[in-house]
Amino acid sequence: MTALRVILDLVAVQSPSYKGRGIARYSADFARAMVRRYPDMVSSIAVHPEVGLLEGVDDLESWLTTSPDWSRASVLHLSSVFEPEVPVRVFWPRQAAAHGLLTAVTLYDLIPDVFPGWYLEDPGLRRRWRCCREVVRAADAVLTLSESAKQDTVALLGVPERRVSVIGSGISEAFHLPESRLAAFRVAQHGVEGLEPGFVLYQGAFNRRKNVDGLVEAYALLPRTLIERHQLVIACDAAPLTRNHYLVMAERLGIEGRVLIPGYVPEEVLVSLYQTADLAVY
Repeated sequence: MTALRVILDLVAVQSPSYKGRGIARYSADFARAMVRRYPDMVSSIAVHPEVGLLEGVDDLESWLTTSPDWSRASVLHLSSVFEPEVPVRVFWPRQAAAHGLLTAVTLYDLIPDVFPGWYLEDPGLRRRWRCCREVVRAADAVLTLSESAKQDTVALLGVPERRVSVIGSGISEAFHLPESRLAAFRVAQHGVEGLEPGFVLYQGAFNRRKNVDGLVEAYALLPRTLIERHQLVIACDAAPLTRNHYLVMAERLGIEGRVLIPGYVPEEVLVSLYQTADLAVY
């Protein structure tokens, strides 16, 4: 076993739950940063063909493997442990323990534990979620992106505070100030029909805790002059019924045509939206 060599697991990028979303993006960019800045520390990047297709990481191809050399590493880093649809043995295989590897996990949040009535009503899902929690409890190191997530890890999972570190989050190099704001807006406009300059951007998800209803209602309370100058763009995956709900809501609130819901947008459009928005709402 070689000291300070890490096998990075990239199950988050293949995840049925998170594929194409923020956790997958963060995991891929984390791996990119590691191989770029600390190549001598990275042994390989583990992927799992039985989980799903791997997309958007062609630049990491030389590092990817389905059969890591466990004898050449000392740490297994799990990019995402809360994967209820993926058996734990897939991303935390017995070979890692058999070769004495330490385990580090990144924990993004414990939202289902904070709101169990919203997320853990299904008994099967609840059992699988509890299994994932045990992976966190067993880990030698838990990495969180916020102090809030750290405190939840300690309070809700009972992980000793000394094993939890707040590492913060980085920004992908794709997100930078545009050389030409006008050119960037044209890219955004090409991807979002009806887009006007000066828009307000929300890019998250449609679920109860995100309070998108509250966002639309608050937007409708703005002075009419501001509504006319600043469209509200909600750029995230939107099922037909969900999209219809918010379009009907906008009509009821008197802001019909000022709320755009383009659904999932390609990477270059997403970047250009952030580059040219007057305001991003989180």
